[in-house]
Amino acid sequence: MDDFVIILLILMVVSMLIYLPFRKVTNTTKEDANYILLYDSLTKDQKRFIGIDSWGISVRKGYYYFPLMGINYRGLNILCVGRFNGYAKSQTDNEYDKYAIAIYDDSGTHLGFIPKGNDILHSYILKEGNKVHAYGWITWENGYFNGGVVVEYDKNKVTKGYINKPCYDSKKI
Repeated sequence: MDDFVIILLILMVVSMLIYLPFRKVTNTTKEDANYILLYDSLTKDQKRFIGIDSWGISVRKGYYYFPLMGINYRGLNILCVGRFNGYAKSQTDNEYDKYAIAIYDDSGTHLGFIPKGNDILHSYILKEGNKVHAYGWITWENGYFNGGVVVEYDKNKVTKGYINKPCYDSKKI
């Protein structure tokens, strides 16, 4: 019987030595705790964007897809997760990128930027009155936001009836 207990203890120790290096370590911060408290405030559609690393979205004619950069520096609330409809604006005074393009949702919240150096799109947006349609998504996982945005680059290629409209039907969600 003593041999059985010793073997069992050895197996437990070996199992722990194998498990510990591969476990996922998460440090819950005060911000994470606040987000967890707000989880019940999310809509059914928004809850689908929690814990998802990426979320596909269709790109219409006349639009380009970009990863949404700088989301984690905007001080956003977890309630912003999910799909959004909004617009892109060229920034002519950005010290980090002379061709910076900022992304906003319809309520005017600055969500982030598209990757730097997009001089052709920057010029197009300025030519269009410094505001073109954009739509996308934001997810949240392990304390970080992630997202993507689709930005109009040629209004002449956009299918009629879809100008400045979301790419999804919220009634189907």
